[in-house]
Amino acid sequence: MNIDDIKKANAEAGLYFFSEDTLRFFSSRTGTTVYGVFRSGTPGGQYFITSERDDCNSPRMFTVRRYDPVTHDISTVGNFKEYKTSQGAAKRAMRERDREQATGDWKGKED
Repeated sequence: MNIDDIKKANAEAGLYFFSEDTLRFFSSRTGTTVYGVFRSGTPGGQYFITSERDDCNSPRMFTVRRYDPVTHDISTVGNFKEYKTSQGAAKRAMRERDREQATGDWKGKED
């Protein structure tokens, strides 16, 4: 599953996470890498990164997100704008993916 598949499924479910208005309101950009969980040929959570900033003078901050392939909903993993770098967010996304792959469960917050 890639980010375009996630965007399409979210929109087809009548959800607005990726709508132009939503992205503009949060000055949000969506990364292209998806860190996916796969079990028995069916997808689990699909993790990706967004970046947001408050205004043109503010630094861009990064948020880890999780797409649910059953409900098509997007959840924030941890805190909104938690990371100063995309690399820090990517490490968290991979850690969450690995945990969900191993346990079949996801928590969304650090233990």
